[in-house]
Amino acid sequence: MNMEPVKKMNVHSTAAEIIEDYIKSNDLKSGDKLPSERKLAQMLSIGRSSLREALRKLETVNLVQVENGRGAFVKNPNATIKGINMQLAIEKPNLLQLFQVREVLEGLAIELAIENATNEEIENMEQIMDEIDAKLEDKINPNMEDEQFHRAIYYASKNDVLITILESMTDYFNKLWHSPLGDYSILIDSMPLHRPLLEAIKNRDKKKAIRIFKRLIRFDIKTILEYENK
Repeated sequence: MNMEPVKKMNVHSTAAEIIEDYIKSNDLKSGDKLPSERKLAQMLSIGRSSLREALRKLETVNLVQVENGRGAFVKNPNATIKGINMQLAIEKPNLLQLFQVREVLEGLAIELAIENATNEEIENMEQIMDEIDAKLEDKINPNMEDEQFHRAIYYASKNDVLITILESMTDYFNKLWHSPLGDYSILIDSMPLHRPLLEAIKNRDKKKAIRIFKRLIRFDIKTILEYENK
């Protein structure tokens, strides 16, 4: 089976599905080596960063194993990305509760950041936001930059107790979402709300910032609730 180029929409998720089909259609066995990263990217017509995200997603379900300097190998040819949906069904209640708590605590962090953020901290948020926009423009999932953006808000609050709690929540979210679920990309549709949130913080407009943040959280909650139907 050959690989078809990936259309630029949910790139890494689509690429992961195509690689899974490639493994199963070619009856690859545990330990079989996939084509090199460079060749896979060429075959799929995607960038290296999107390919790496696709491979990470396949690693979360134990379909492949990536070894530094050696490449990607089939780990469990019977594994499937569909297992992610089953995991999400189990973890969904915890995720929803986490978002409910996050709405309150990060909302407080935003209010405190508006009061306490220095110009340098605002500039840092803007630089991160520019990186997010650039990745979105290139159809690349900016999950790392998104996490950096929210952490920048936490630290700008200048409340050490609140920062510690929110950091712990972020770690818990990553544990639930990135592994074993591994499909952060479904939250990408809420990214356009981040720029208006930043502008409200820059303008020290608490009411507007909280209003936008609540929209962002509720958008993500709605997405999680509907995810199993996608």
